[in-house]
Amino acid sequence: MIEKLETLIENKYNTALQNGSLFFFETETETKTQDGIEFQITNAPSLLSKPKSADVKNGAGNEDPFENPNPELHVKDLKDHRLLLNKFCVVPHHLLVVTKEFKKQTEPLLPSDLRATWEVLAQLPQPSMAFYNCGELSGASQPHKHIQIVPLSKATFSPPISVVYEHIPGRKAGEIYTIKSLPYIHVLVPLDLNFIGSTTDMDMVEDYLGQMFFGLLDSMIQQLRENDSEITFSFNFILTHQYMMMVPRQKEHWEVAEKGIKLSVNSMAFAGLLLTKTAEELETLKQTNIIDLLCEVGVRRGEGVGNSVPDEA
Repeated sequence: MIEKLETLIENKYNTALQNGSLFFFETETETKTQDGIEFQITNAPSLLSKPKSADVKNGAGNEDPFENPNPELHVKDLKDHRLLLNKFCVVPHHLLVVTKEFKKQTEPLLPSDLRATWEVLAQLPQPSMAFYNCGELSGASQPHKHIQIVPLSKATFSPPISVVYEHIPGRKAGEIYTIKSLPYIHVLVPLDLNFIGSTTDMDMVEDYLGQMFFGLLDSMIQQLRENDSEITFSFNFILTHQYMMMVPRQKEHWEVAEKGIKLSVNSMAFAGLLLTKTAEELETLKQTNIIDLLCEVGVRRGEGVGNSVPDEA
């Protein structure tokens, strides 16, 4: 009998946590509602003790934690990918879909990457979200291509940003949207759940997801051109069971110089989920216009850029 993926993940996680191969950091979460979005700010002071990965990120040395991953963190092999547990997590069962061969985190996802990610998402009973930090300004922590999957709150079933998706009037699968109330460049496409949920042909699913992804990428680049913005090919990508979303980046960090605060911002923030490591960072974020923060690290959208639609939130 083949062991269910959820059981395999649970057993691997518990064993790795007990034997010290994996580290879970306790957190406290507060919310800040702005423009109809209930942003979640998670504070994890114990992350300050996490070993630095800057040398790896900056190319110093040859260490690649995904080349020969710790067997204790290895959940299962996929066709061209490995499914791993994240060694340092603030959410239990934080997963990584990693290419077996070294591929650069500065490269867009391929249809095969999307297929592997969807195969995992589809087997998880708890609502989950996948995301990909592409490029040097995206908040990526490792140069080896990896997609992350995090379980979401059972109370909300979706990331906070989903509220704008839910209020797109007359939304249609496959149509690309830009939401008027979000003032930074972004593109979003609803997925055809009837098709994905009914077919057993994963080659067709792979082709479909690839078409949706590259349609978003083309649309994002077009918006950047219309906006007269530099095209850096750094972007954040979010994949849920309902939609894909893509946001270009112009800065990796959000800074408050007078307080010495410098936060690395990744895809999670554009999903409405922010992370701090100190009480001062938490309090500063609570007093900050988070939409402005996202515009600062993303790309503020000029008037008339993108075929934006109003939302009803």
